[in-house]
Amino acid sequence: MLVERQALKALSSCLNFSESKVLIVCMEGVGNILKAGDKDFRNANNENIFALEFEVCGGVDMLEQLQLHQNNKVYETALKILEAYYSTDAEGDNLMDVINSQEVNFQFWMYLCFKLNSIQLIMGFWGFG
Repeated sequence: MLVERQALKALSSCLNFSESKVLIVCMEGVGNILKAGDKDFRNANNENIFALEFEVCGGVDMLEQLQLHQNNKVYETALKILEAYYSTDAEGDNLMDVINSQEVNFQFWMYLCFKLNSIQLIMGFWGFG
């Protein structure tokens, strides 16, 4: 069996490549293996043993990084696997929620810094600073 021969580890190392087509093919292979594991290979706790193995070899971390990839198809494929086999809802925020909240925080801090600088300029002009 491919999984016994470290196929998931080999596929996860391929997720470091920069070529979009290679990444997509590797992720499709991972998705097919995880799908087979979900159907036929579960441990005593009813967990997908292939998904657990992929996580142990660092594949999940690589998929999370690929959500930042410039190619939209790479992003979508990574997201599809993560949503199908790994609980992203339990962590609270998906990537777009985090980005949006950081953007709001950034805008707030820029506004606050602008206001504080304006106050410092006014106080300095009138001789209070």
